[in-house]
Amino acid sequence: SPADEELVMVTEILEKLNRQIPPRPFTNLNATTSAKESRATILNPRSTYCIGDQLDILLVAKDYFGHRKEYGGDFLRARMFSPALKAGASGKVTDFNNGTYVVSFTLFWEGPVSLSVLLMHPSEGVSALWRARNQGYDRIIFTGQFLNGTSPVFTECSLTLNTNAEQCQYLDTRDHEAFYCMKPPHVPCEALTHMKTDNSDVSYLSLKEKLLFQRVINVKKAIERLFLRSPDTKVIIKTENIREVNENAEIFSDFHGSIQNLILRDIFRDLNVGIIDAWDMTIAYQSEDVHPSNSVIESQVAMFLNYIC
Repeated sequence: SPADEELVMVTEILEKLNRQIPPRPFTNLNATTSAKESRATILNPRSTYCIGDQLDILLVAKDYFGHRKEYGGDFLRARMFSPALKAGASGKVTDFNNGTYVVSFTLFWEGPVSLSVLLMHPSEGVSALWRARNQGYDRIIFTGQFLNGTSPVFTECSLTLNTNAEQCQYLDTRDHEAFYCMKPPHVPCEALTHMKTDNSDVSYLSLKEKLLFQRVINVKKAIERLFLRSPDTKVIIKTENIREVNENAEIFSDFHGSIQNLILRDIFRDLNVGIIDAWDMTIAYQSEDVHPSNSVIESQVAMFLNYIC
């Protein structure tokens, strides 16, 4: 059935991510990746470079003891920039899964450039974030308000409810999406009027990935139906952007955004749609703000106009 096919697709994507982010247990913080001890070297350096050339950096990851790491998985962010020109670009990180990385920069403009490679999370931290992301779903609490005559009645709601009690199911039969509420006694399910969450400080990134990305798949299917009706329609998708470097990494780390970005691209990879790569743009700008600056928005609008004009 279509619902089974969607579940298989999302499961395959998440299993692929699980393989890419294996468990990295550690007993000593000094055994995790250290930015200070790690070493970066320009590969095949030249005295001059031309526009369009590629500049490669070999990065050897080491722990705080100075020992070379034997596995990859560090979450790195690379950018090239020239402040005087207000120019910036992201770098591509290739992980060889043995503690070495090659960071590649395409030289898009003339003049001096600065390079930055940041260790956002060691591989051990990435593993811990992935583990935390995939547990604790029951912390996300929705409260539904039903109307019993003129009196409000409140009950628990969720994408999944682990209970044998009577439930109200709100089902989209075409897209196979459902939401559930505990049914209040003597109140019909149709009496649901409002919905709120009681703990907005909990990240919704962790809320039942398979259900969240079922929604993305349904968007893809809607675009496919649109293309059947109107093949020349242009569809533009904007990715999410990086945000503030926050102490509460378990909820707000850009690692979570990078996972969202990878899955979004995987789901839409076979569709003829345009991509406004806000992720890449905000890395290039080093725009560490969940709401990017006007200059970033202007670049995104300019790219959008390039697609449609």
